[in-house]
Amino acid sequence: MTLTYSQIKDITIGALEILQDENGDVTFKRFTDKQSEYYRTHNEGYYLRSKANSGIRFAFTTDAESISIDYAMIRASSANWFQLDILCDGALIKHLDIRTDSDRCEGTLECPLPCGEHLITVHLPNLATFVLKKLELAGASILAPHKPKGPSILYLGDSITYGASSFYPSLTYTARLTAMTDANTLNQGIGGEIFRADILDEDLPFTPDIITIAFGTNDWSCARKDPELRISRADAYLKKLKGIFPNAKIVYISPLWRGLAEEDYLTFLPARREFEDLARSYGITVVDGLTLVPHLSEFFQDKTLHPNENGFSLYAENLAVALKKSGIID
Repeated sequence: MTLTYSQIKDITIGALEILQDENGDVTFKRFTDKQSEYYRTHNEGYYLRSKANSGIRFAFTTDAESISIDYAMIRASSANWFQLDILCDGALIKHLDIRTDSDRCEGTLECPLPCGEHLITVHLPNLATFVLKKLELAGASILAPHKPKGPSILYLGDSITYGASSFYPSLTYTARLTAMTDANTLNQGIGGEIFRADILDEDLPFTPDIITIAFGTNDWSCARKDPELRISRADAYLKKLKGIFPNAKIVYISPLWRGLAEEDYLTFLPARREFEDLARSYGITVVDGLTLVPHLSEFFQDKTLHPNENGFSLYAENLAVALKKSGIID
């Protein structure tokens, strides 16, 4: 069974738009045209990262003997890392990992599947634009798109939400929390981002039950000596977000531990408290990011800022506990 464009759309979760060109190639977008145009005209780096497919996945039940994916991937981050993950009933069974000097790679990923009906999830790359050329399910008589039973979650944040430090797109904190809650999701994380009200689109075609916001660490580093600027940006962002999504449960995750020099903590810790206090003033649930990942360099891919897969695992587990305690999730 070679999937049609219509079938590909049916099995895709996490994309706002799914496009097919004249050659039959299919691409996936997680930002609206308005948001993409804003990034294109304001910041070339953010525009590039907005093309990455963070959080987008195929999910379906099938009795296929194997899955075969013809693909191309195009760099959409500062690193030329190209990854795909295939999961069977929630267990990782195939991982593609290509690191190259080229801005593009293409090929075919093949993976045998166990006998019987199984839930298959294919996580698209969090740091690249994925181009689907063909998806084939050998021997399949069943193709049933997975319909998430959990909440709809909008993930907003910087490089950590974007998944910039994970070589496995299925092992970021957002992917793990999504799996725990069987959520319908949209990940709009962008590496390097700050509280930026102008990027919020009032016409976003996604209605979240829950919104998580994970900004602040870049806001601090970009405006260490200007607390009024960083707070005014955050205030404008939260005010606009609340106006767009008045019925959503909103959660602010304050910055994680950073491997900073001692003198930097004199401004970093107060900045964290300022963001937390501001969020509470809007009635937003606050999760203390310092409680999510151990303050040890071995849990960070770069030793100081971005969690690795072990760090992301604890991030997701501890975040889930915090969200349950606060009544955000069941």
